[in-house]
Amino acid sequence: MRKAVVGLILVAFLGPAAWADWSGLAGDQLVSYFPGPSDFLSTSNRIVAGPNGLLYAVWAQGRSLVPYELYFGKSTDNGRTWSSSTADQRISASDGESVFNPLDRGVGLALTGQGHICVVWAESLTNVGNEIMFIKSTDGGDTWINTGADFPLSDPGGLRPSLPKIAADNNNNLHVVWQQSNGSNAEIHYGFSSDDGDTWTSQTADRIISFPDGNAAQQAEIAIDNSDNVYVVWMERNETDTNTVHFGKKLAGETQFSSETADFPITLPHAGSTWEPSIAVAPDGSMHVVWEARNNAKGAMYYSRSTDGGTTWSGLDAEQNVDYDAYDDSSSTDAAIVATSQGHLAVSYTNWRPDLSGARTRVSLSTDGGNTWSGNVAAELIDHFEGGDTRPAYGAHICVSTGDTLHVIWHEDCMDLGGSSGYYEIMYSRGDVLGVAPPSPGTISGVVHETDNTTPIADVLVETYDVFNTLMASDTTDAGGTYQVTLDPGTYREHFVKEGYDAVDLSGIVVASDSITIVSVTMSPLSGCVYIPGDINSNGFANGIDVTYGVAFLKGGTPPPDTCFDCPSLGQDLMAAGDVNGSCGFNGIDITFFVAYLKQLQPALLFCPSCPPATRGD
Repeated sequence: MRKAVVGLILVAFLGPAAWADWSGLAGDQLVSYFPGPSDFLSTSNRIVAGPNGLLYAVWAQGRSLVPYELYFGKSTDNGRTWSSSTADQRISASDGESVFNPLDRGVGLALTGQGHICVVWAESLTNVGNEIMFIKSTDGGDTWINTGADFPLSDPGGLRPSLPKIAADNNNNLHVVWQQSNGSNAEIHYGFSSDDGDTWTSQTADRIISFPDGNAAQQAEIAIDNSDNVYVVWMERNETDTNTVHFGKKLAGETQFSSETADFPITLPHAGSTWEPSIAVAPDGSMHVVWEARNNAKGAMYYSRSTDGGTTWSGLDAEQNVDYDAYDDSSSTDAAIVATSQGHLAVSYTNWRPDLSGARTRVSLSTDGGNTWSGNVAAELIDHFEGGDTRPAYGAHICVSTGDTLHVIWHEDCMDLGGSSGYYEIMYSRGDVLGVAPPSPGTISGVVHETDNTTPIADVLVETYDVFNTLMASDTTDAGGTYQVTLDPGTYREHFVKEGYDAVDLSGIVVASDSITIVSVTMSPLSGCVYIPGDINSNGFANGIDVTYGVAFLKGGTPPPDTCFDCPSLGQDLMAAGDVNGSCGFNGIDITFFVAYLKQLQPALLFCPSCPPATRGD
């Protein structure tokens, strides 16, 4: 593919140095619907950030004799208002069955690069037992697929699967982990979907990724880096009757997790209990894990990191606290960690201190890769403190949006709002970047031309991605070839695509507040043969139907539509879409390779290097 000719005006953006001011300090902000006196319990809350100020939240809500169901809320203005604060939106099937483990972080939430919202949880199926359920929304949460009836992704009949977590990679593949009993102890299970959650590998067979050594493995969390490497952490009981956090990884293109063949603890053993590890991957690929450890009934937040792909971990050398430990009888729980685009770290957690007489929501932050933490010096409160012990807050969960704005939700006792004591609503607080108001947005603008650098190209789709490869904005060029997108300050990548032209990618585009960054490119007519590897029947997708088509052709049937007649380096015609093993020929060996790929025994479909597809976009 030809390189783009690009013009750039780059304006440096320097981040502020102070820590965050929090909107929740000024007063309570409800995410869940509270019409008046209530005895409903909202809990197990999760939050994720999308592009352009979009935030999505899910939680479980129910009460005594009323099944817990899943509810959803979204904000389109960076958390300032929430759709769910004025009306309930239930998204799980109202089938009389309760969301399982609603009080124990029993919900998983992820957002794909396509903007699809994906939710997993455990729920009973009549006469079957618990299964891991899946629903998704492809329109920003307005409607939900599978909300009318349960859609299990786990193999039916498993023993008490629960506490699932979900993550999406850069190719929009979905990965889910959960704990499930094998009859004596729990192990960590894994499921994978390559078709937006329509089918799952885990629906037909169990896949255990924790080493089955007879020790209980529980409370898994999952994260994926920019290279699509998958990382999982969980709590495990050891032979010495101590607890440690364990780690497993699956490299991109591979099928096996490192943890399937041996235990890999990343922390020193704790004599007391270890709970709820949380993992984040920074832009530089470093991994950061926090968890709760209890000794003598006191909980504290601990931290471990790896800067070499998980080979070594700081938590094996010494214990490191991230929370404020000035009071012998204070206690912390509910840790969750995120990494910002600058590599800074933020941990939300619940802390009880005798001087504040109640459980409150707090954060601890690090600007040096986890070497030091603000929470070691002072406990930063981010919620509105009413005083006394009448409004305890629990279950904090944190996410970060473009521009490194932090967002935290938790569930808080609603008695002072007119509800019954012991019943909770979902609250929210926003940390405007490091102590200042949110920065003013900037603009990327430019013109797309033919290779003569004069003739404009209309109807070019311009997609803008952040450093996490999340789609943040898009625009289509007009008759003059111009486009424009407005974004928070940060570093972005743009992808230019139009049928009949080689795609163009450009990274390292810096957007500053109140500034315009000019990005103009030229696009070349398609070079090479136009096809998609594996799309033998030329319908735009590569799947099992293409295998059937290819077998029929090899037995004398209709030739594939995408046949390349002009690969000069080959000097012959090539059924290019069928050459999935990259041998520059099409025969039965390609069919065998294709079937292996569909069974996840091959990491990718290949192509003839002498006749690459013009639609690859690289």
